[in-house]
Amino acid sequence: MKLAYMLAMASLAGAMPAGAAQAQYPDRPITMVVPFAPGGGSDTLSRLIAQKVAEQQSVSIVVENRPGGNTTIAARHVARAKPDGYTVLTAIDATMVFNPVLYKEPAYDPARDFEPVAMATFMPLVLSVAPESSIQTVGQWVESLKQGQMDYAMYAHGALPGRIAMEVVTRAAGISPTPVPFNGSTPALQAVLGAHVPVLIDALAPSLPHLKAGKLRPLMVTSQERTPILPQVPAASEAGFPGVDVASWTGFFVAADTDPAQRQWLEDAFVQALSDPGLAAKLRELGMDVTIKRRNEFQQQIDQDSARYRQVITDAGLAGTL
Repeated sequence: MKLAYMLAMASLAGAMPAGAAQAQYPDRPITMVVPFAPGGGSDTLSRLIAQKVAEQQSVSIVVENRPGGNTTIAARHVARAKPDGYTVLTAIDATMVFNPVLYKEPAYDPARDFEPVAMATFMPLVLSVAPESSIQTVGQWVESLKQGQMDYAMYAHGALPGRIAMEVVTRAAGISPTPVPFNGSTPALQAVLGAHVPVLIDALAPSLPHLKAGKLRPLMVTSQERTPILPQVPAASEAGFPGVDVASWTGFFVAADTDPAQRQWLEDAFVQALSDPGLAAKLRELGMDVTIKRRNEFQQQIDQDSARYRQVITDAGLAGTL
């Protein structure tokens, strides 16, 4: 009788769907690691998405901030984490595209150490001047630069998207303006707001509140088409830069070798959250335009950007400088 019972249980287990005998994923909180301090755009994005995924999937997601090192500290942490689907990295293009070229000894290899989950946002940057500036158009700005009458705010360390965009734009204009270095995006933005430096290219999200308040004057966005977030601002193609198309993205990654089923669960959950109209509207108000790309399409974007910006960073003399 005992043998018959055991055989019956073995037969029943064999008839179960694959993985049914294992603990259901996720059965404990998922940690979302953000490479910036609390309060910034990536942190806000991560928290809003974490909240939406938690609501839709009845799971718990904890946001953990690990700022510093031009996003390398958080990336290295996730790269070394157990690939069990319980640690997710919020990353920007600097993390996966710029840093591997900038650092002499990179702390991680994007292709080896990570697998993409989904892209969340993809947006142009904005070229802005102080409102009291006499510069009214991009053409006037370029002319002033050619005459050596104007410098610009620049990040002193790393190659965050604003610095790369400025390199692309100034090279397209055939000019080499004098940069004023600042230790990060926020100090550079504050310098322009305080009229200490006249111009800056930065991500749309941190600039948007100041643009709305009239504390910054936008001259153009760095894409070939206008953005619905600032529909009145000319695109690069309208401002005399038909070859300039620079945008910054934010997306989510897990450590390499994460179980495909767990990675797929995360991809589906994040895409469902980003597809929520209320969340998309909230992010748009904050200057972040939701652009969903699933894993394979996202990887194509990363590969394309890596090939393109490696040359930009090398030509700018920034390769291996960190």
